[in-house]
Amino acid sequence: MNNKETINILILDDDTTIRFMLQKILDKSYNLRLCKNYNEFTNSLKNFTPHIILLDLILPDSNGVDICTELRRNSQYEEVFIFIMTSMIDTKTIIDVYDAGADDFIRKPFIPKEITSKVAIYEKIIISRNTLIEKNLKLSQLRTILKENSISYDVQSNIMTLALLHEIINFEFIDIFMYNESTQTFDSIHRKTYTDSFSPIIFTE
Repeated sequence: MNNKETINILILDDDTTIRFMLQKILDKSYNLRLCKNYNEFTNSLKNFTPHIILLDLILPDSNGVDICTELRRNSQYEEVFIFIMTSMIDTKTIIDVYDAGADDFIRKPFIPKEITSKVAIYEKIIISRNTLIEKNLKLSQLRTILKENSISYDVQSNIMTLALLHEIINFEFIDIFMYNESTQTFDSIHRKTYTDSFSPIIFTE
């Protein structure tokens, strides 16, 4: 998933009215999959990759705490954000929910603004995390390039390396210079300007 992709939300609640309400609240901004029972939920996990899961606490065929506990035992879902939906806010329930590995509560009856605000907060976390992963990948690629001595007298190789570097740290322009032995000066052989960045870098060979 990249920064611009829609967040996937998987919802499990046996109440038709609540599913309808959640769909109405979230459907315009997110990619939803709604389930009315545990069997539908487990089947959905086979072909739908959620970033956020909303679980009803009390279900006819299971409960949110047990499902959350089961999900957290699977490394595939360790980075998925899980909300428990419930009208029960007593101390024991709160402790049980967090001990099961849930990230947050959604109170019943719903306050639409609370739902959209909480989901938006975790959406920002997901986007920031994905951005960091992408940056780390680019840094790893750059380390590989440097380790393989790709910065050399090959101009095209240097241009490609600096383009990758620009994606990581952003700079205003690059200048590539070659030493001219006859004039004993450094001559600029390539210059590229970037309009969406803020600091210069000069590369010399």
